[in-house]
Amino acid sequence: MPQGRTYILGADGATWSVLSRLLREGRSPNFQRLVDEGVHGPLESVENMRSASAWTSMFTGCNPGKHGIYEFYEFLPQTYSLRYIHGGYKHVPGFWTYLESAGQTAGVINTPMTYPAEAIRGGYVIAGLDGPGKASPRFCFPDDFIARLEEKMGCEYVIEPGLTGAIARGRPEEAVELLRAELDSKHRALVTMLDSMPVDCLLFVFRSLDAAQHCFWKWMDPTHPKHAQCSAADVKRFGGVIDGVYERLDAALGDMLKRLGPDDHLMVISDHGFGHKCPVSSQLNQWLAAHGYLVYEEGGSKPNVVSKALKFVASHTSRGTKEKLARLLPGVRNWAQSKALFSGVDWSKTRVYSDAQFPRLRLNIAGREGQGIVDQAEAPALMEELRGKLREMRDTVSGEPIVRDVFFSSEIYKGTHTGPGEDILVRWREDIVIHGVQMPEGWASPEEELAVMPGEDPRVISGDHQIHGIFLGIGPAFRKGERIGAGLRLLDLTPTILHLQDVAIPGHMDGRVMKAAMNPAWLSDHPVRTASGAAPVDAASANGQTEYSEAEQKVLEDRLRSLGYIE
Repeated sequence: MPQGRTYILGADGATWSVLSRLLREGRSPNFQRLVDEGVHGPLESVENMRSASAWTSMFTGCNPGKHGIYEFYEFLPQTYSLRYIHGGYKHVPGFWTYLESAGQTAGVINTPMTYPAEAIRGGYVIAGLDGPGKASPRFCFPDDFIARLEEKMGCEYVIEPGLTGAIARGRPEEAVELLRAELDSKHRALVTMLDSMPVDCLLFVFRSLDAAQHCFWKWMDPTHPKHAQCSAADVKRFGGVIDGVYERLDAALGDMLKRLGPDDHLMVISDHGFGHKCPVSSQLNQWLAAHGYLVYEEGGSKPNVVSKALKFVASHTSRGTKEKLARLLPGVRNWAQSKALFSGVDWSKTRVYSDAQFPRLRLNIAGREGQGIVDQAEAPALMEELRGKLREMRDTVSGEPIVRDVFFSSEIYKGTHTGPGEDILVRWREDIVIHGVQMPEGWASPEEELAVMPGEDPRVISGDHQIHGIFLGIGPAFRKGERIGAGLRLLDLTPTILHLQDVAIPGHMDGRVMKAAMNPAWLSDHPVRTASGAAPVDAASANGQTEYSEAEQKVLEDRLRSLGYIE
């Protein structure tokens, strides 16, 4: 049994480009301590950089092809529609399962894709943003855990701040207040758990930073294409919001360091990094149409009545009004969402399409899609053709190439659950500012007005995910005062956690113990052990893929919308 405890502070979306500046300015003393006394470096996310997929890979040690989670929803190709999913759909266990088997306790707090909360003997769970709400069955474990926590905290536990809805309504000052209240709540919760609810391993995630960077990046970053359109007064008011969140996280980190024992380990991680929002993701269908891969019905490329209505509802109604509409018009939301995503597409002539939210493409495969026309045998050649054309994409202003790489699903996802993934994933360049994609002669440049999902509309969302997040570690197992330039992966967190807790690493995991970040002498005294035996029981079968109720789905949709993940 290990002598110490392991703590993981999840800072969703934390990125070195911001943190390094704050360190230089002397504004993050506790992060600086980890840099000076521990190990740090970039942490590579999963290829699609989506939070649902990334966090699931973090706590399972498996790539999305094994755990089966790619987004907060699944695309249903037969009907070109969406189905919202939760952590109960993952197919491999989280690290806490192995800790429990070894007689250890764990706490898992606010981590995406952990609803329904799993029972952990002697431990506790509060589900992440895939959970419908505190009143929902199995939102936490034990059932009374949040009630007991709030009593000790002396305030309400806030799930998500809901910043994007306020930004879409033109009320950034409201978003700042929501953010402050959520940070206060989470910080109190963390300290309460450290002081009066000890466990052998605690994973505590702050999602506030991700939301703040999505919404406030243009005010902070003078190189952002939208920064010049911001008034000097607004830059002064809102340009420091993101820095303020990092400083609040630094304070929380300080409280953890004060309580760290000599045999304890602490890691600070993020599921991805952050940078400019690339508008081309919402322009992909227009680009496909210009190159003959997608065909619109006459007039179909402009936002339709449904998409305009969705935008109006998202930005002009309260959450309570949305819930009332859901009760009065059950089932309309999924229909409306799909209509907005694929309005006016002529499926009988379309070979390739995108959801116009993220840089991913699907082929309209006969037999897989409801109105598919591409023969499976023709798919490889078509995908290679697309890869070549995508790599030729250029920026509308600079004329520079904008694509760093193009991946096929089979190249990046390995396992028996690759079906929900995209066929082609595009990686935009992160070293330049991207304004839009050049179109062939005779085609007008796509307008931002064509971004039918307000939650991914570049006029609302100015920051977005990048491939490298942050890693910092301190404790007897880690190197002291060293930077690891490459090779640390989000996939490696679960094997590393298990090894720090003296638990053998299951053989099915894709991740490996982070030996490069570790003290060679400590590793020599604590050699990595690998568990033998059969693959784990399918976690989705064990937990049950329970569908959301209408009311739960509505709450979830509102939250995902407010965070910018959907309309």
